[in-house]
Amino acid sequence: MGKRKKDNYGDWEILSPLGEGGQAWTHHVRHQDGRVGVLKVIKNPKRGWRFDREVMALKRLQSPAVPKFLDSGELENRPWVVTENCGQPLLEVINQATLVCRLSWFRDIVLATRDAHQAEIVHRDIKPDNVVISIDKSGAYLIDFGICAISDSDPSHNTTLEAFGNPAFAAPECTLGHLEQSEKASDIYSLGKVLYWLMSDRKPIFREETSELEGTLLSIPANIEARVIDIIRACVKESPQNRIMAEELLIRVENLLVYTEKITQEENQGLYRIIDNFGNNGEFHPSGRSIVSPGFSTQDLHSSQVVAGLLENRIQAVRVENKANITLRIHRITIAIRCLSPVGQVYLSLVEDSEGVPSDRELGVYSLDLICRSAQQISAIECDIKIAPGRFWILLKPTDLPKTYASIHAATNGVSSHRSVFAESGDGGIAVAS
Repeated sequence: MGKRKKDNYGDWEILSPLGEGGQAWTHHVRHQDGRVGVLKVIKNPKRGWRFDREVMALKRLQSPAVPKFLDSGELENRPWVVTENCGQPLLEVINQATLVCRLSWFRDIVLATRDAHQAEIVHRDIKPDNVVISIDKSGAYLIDFGICAISDSDPSHNTTLEAFGNPAFAAPECTLGHLEQSEKASDIYSLGKVLYWLMSDRKPIFREETSELEGTLLSIPANIEARVIDIIRACVKESPQNRIMAEELLIRVENLLVYTEKITQEENQGLYRIIDNFGNNGEFHPSGRSIVSPGFSTQDLHSSQVVAGLLENRIQAVRVENKANITLRIHRITIAIRCLSPVGQVYLSLVEDSEGVPSDRELGVYSLDLICRSAQQISAIECDIKIAPGRFWILLKPTDLPKTYASIHAATNGVSSHRSVFAESGDGGIAVAS
């Protein structure tokens, strides 16, 4: 399609071609009042109803992460639409993107999807090709609603009878080509695949192959990797009804972004989180694992506590890894713990790893005095221990005198896919480079 006179598309003049897709041509355009935008012209006039639906969606959808509708019309029986020019293709800037940028862009894509779903619009073609990034790289926009579905429009215009969406990102039900099979959950599936693409150097996931994602992402802190994988698995599920909703996904991604910004800032200061289970506000799961002194009985419980069937667990252990590739100096360990006896004392020790089990080579031993409380107690242990790269263990066990019964608490379900019973301080990390 060659360049036309400036008034052929209303008051919009074509400046330069942008690209050509399967359904339309796109161009940079400028209005006679100086505004710039992106012009999209449909190729096949027989599919004008699709174009009408896209225009309807753009007019209805008000989202900071979707380009604004500017104008539309028809020329030589070919419908056209102009939207604001929001930036550059994601594919052109992804290689230089930082971890925070990638997650921030994904947050914007989820925001656009959430806003679309609230307007009863299903995009049905979420993929990296349909994401543009602002010139200053501060924001991302979801584009191309060409095969979207609108719940209150003509049902026949939501059914294509053919597969739709990019096979690498589309949900399984989208291969059927029917709206009744491809509702809002289909977009969620695609979002999970886009997140993996962003965080794995543009690798695809095939169907629901999410069981072996650990170690396949970019080089990022293990604490962040666990949270990213947990979100991917919440989206990429074969059954639509088992997928997370857009509103909840947005909340989780926003929390992840806040957490990642904090971790990144700490690492820039030379601080590293070796174990991390607390959420952004120090929250942890109400359930816990217990440890108990030998010979402890119900008579040794605090009067406010009732425990059905005392456990005989004498020790809790978690294996940890220093993945920083440099020796770290741990200066603080924080755990969430609750004492069920009137008073108690526990020993926390760090020991070297010996072929997958704790060794007898201690790196440090600390005691923690407890009193019974109705709520969990966040207890910090100040220390000074050098940890070489590699694995080590944190052990927690109660003393005999006083007889102690304590429960140790872990992350909330939405924090990490791998919950353990220890967590570092939420106020700045626990390890610095030695």
